[in-house]
Amino acid sequence: MNVRTLLREYHALHARQYKGDYNAVCALVDLRRAITLADLTERQQEALAWIYGADLTQEDVGERMNTTQPAVSLAIDSAIVKIQRIYDDWSSLEDAG
Repeated sequence: MNVRTLLREYHALHARQYKGDYNAVCALVDLRRAITLADLTERQQEALAWIYGADLTQEDVGERMNTTQPAVSLAIDSAIVKIQRIYDDWSSLEDAG
């Protein structure tokens, strides 16, 4: 599973869950669980929430977080790497079982 794609599709998944799309519900539950397990910093969590939850640009998020766009980009990228590791671990467990 590609975490960046899941995050980009967050709003569509959220809307689909209310239309009875069980796969969307499962994807959102898995994503939330992976984010929790990824041990993100507060800044990474905040940047994810602004970028993917509120659909703000990295520049706007930088202003809100009192930092630069490159710092926001780094926070997002490192958060995605951590979350992707959780999905990769899950995939390894499925392959082993």
